[in-house]
Amino acid sequence: MYYSELPFNGYNLFGMCRSWQIIGLKCLFQAPMMTMDRYAAAESFYKLAMAFAPVPDLHIMWLLHLCDAHQEMQSWAEAAQCAVAVAGVVMQVKAIHLFIHELYNFFPENT
Repeated sequence: MYYSELPFNGYNLFGMCRSWQIIGLKCLFQAPMMTMDRYAAAESFYKLAMAFAPVPDLHIMWLLHLCDAHQEMQSWAEAAQCAVAVAGVVMQVKAIHLFIHELYNFFPENT
């Protein structure tokens, strides 16, 4: 895939991440599914999930892809671990949002 084939989403972080997400999916699925090693695909999903750990929505997305890959291989314990990891990320993000909200309400405005 060439840079000129990327969809233009403007000059924002979400647009750039979405473009790279499209590149990742197209590169990952260029080979026919019959010849692709499912374990290698799951390993790729895991590496992408860890690479995008600082970005919660992308981290969750790749963890869910990993969960789907494990379910296709009937690896139920690994799929459950992915689901628990997604729940953990959601809880962390919620806790951070609550902390910021409480911190904002703690300090009165200077007016």
